[in-house]
Amino acid sequence: MKKDVIVSFTSYNAYEDAQADKVVFETKGSFYLKDGKHYLKYDEQINETKVSNTLKIEEKKVTIMRFGEVNTQITVEQGKKHLNYYETGEGSFLMGIYGDRVDIDISGKKGHILLKYGVEFNNVLTTKNTIEVKFEEV
Repeated sequence: MKKDVIVSFTSYNAYEDAQADKVVFETKGSFYLKDGKHYLKYDEQINETKVSNTLKIEEKKVTIMRFGEVNTQITVEQGKKHLNYYETGEGSFLMGIYGDRVDIDISGKKGHILLKYGVEFNNVLTTKNTIEVKFEEV
């Protein structure tokens, strides 16, 4: 059964020799259990385009699927590297995701997810990212 939730999202993208980019927003979403995995769905506004996000939450692994202006699927798993495609209007890029930390706490009517990972393009580490997602049933 889907539950309506309020989602609080914060991300930091740290580039070498530059100040980290920070994105913060709050939105409505839905949370449900399917085939033994938790799913969190919410929409995000980027410029004038809506991007739909789905997080597939497993024991120590989170897959983020994004559809809209940017289409991508990234998997963050602690201590592992996953290769993923990042699609834009200019083309598709292969990127590596190195999972440094995956913390998941889902209990009762709320949840907290913390992801820390590195992003690599063309075998070069380009950013260190942190995503924190909190959600609570309304």
